[in-house]
Amino acid sequence: MAGLDWLEHRDVDRAGLERMLVDQMVAMLMAAAEHDQEVGRMLTHVQPGRRKTAG
Repeated sequence: MAGLDWLEHRDVDRAGLERMLVDQMVAMLMAAAEHDQEVGRMLTHVQPGRRKTAG
């Protein structure tokens, strides 16, 4: 929904929208980890603030 709202209104800058969507994804993954141990184990290998770069 946030992406569609942004396309129509553009009241948040692109970087702000990206941050909001990433934060929502993190929250969903954390909620999933509460219910599924395998997801929790997978998330222990993810390091916040680190992005893979091409090349």
